[in-house]
Formats: sequence, structure tokens, C-alpha cells
Amino acid sequence: MVGNKNIGDEVIIGAGSVITKDIDSYSIAVGVPCKKIKSIKYNQDILNRWIC
Repeated sequence: MVGNKNIGDEVIIGAGSVITKDIDSYSIAVGVPCKKIKSIKYNQDILNRWIC
């Protein structure tokens, strides 16, 4: 992470990502620099598919 950034609730961040901006709640973000690739509705079943 570069500096103080806000990361929202229920965010999935890819391994090795460098966070340079705030990340909204309920989103998936990856990359260098980290970019939001998808917004997700809060649904525990969806989140369980992404979390190992």
C-alpha cells in the first residue's frame, strides 16, 4: 500500500497488488497499480466462491 488509503467493506484484493487509490466497498481489485475490475453485490455465497 502506498500512503494512507481507505479500503471498503468486503473487498477482495489480488495477491501482489499495489494499492495507490481508495477502493470502494464490495469490489474486486487487482494489479500494479491496483485497479477495480468488478463491483459485487453483497451476497455471502458470491464472496465464498472467491475466498479460499
